[in-house]
Amino acid sequence: MIQSITLTTNELDVIINRSISSALEHLKPSTEQKEVKPETEYLTRKETAKLLRISLTTLNDWSKKGIVNAYRIGTRVRFKSNQINDFLISLNSATND
Repeated sequence: MIQSITLTTNELDVIINRSISSALEHLKPSTEQKEVKPETEYLTRKETAKLLRISLTTLNDWSKKGIVNAYRIGTRVRFKSNQINDFLISLNSATND
């Protein structure tokens, strides 16, 4: 059995707006809970060595010893800029003490 409903354009507009508003309200809490993490900036070996004022050989040695953390991305080695900055801060505070 098919029923026919007659609506004006205004009534249809109200129904659609309420439906959309209701759907958006259900989505709102889940989007507010998600934290947006900033993208990590990676430095090349040369950039990192220059920033630390050391040679590439020393950087390689420090990486092997775990003094600085290196990350392999594909075939390339990269360093997280925030970790290098934290390392520089810890070096500066150690030398000032």
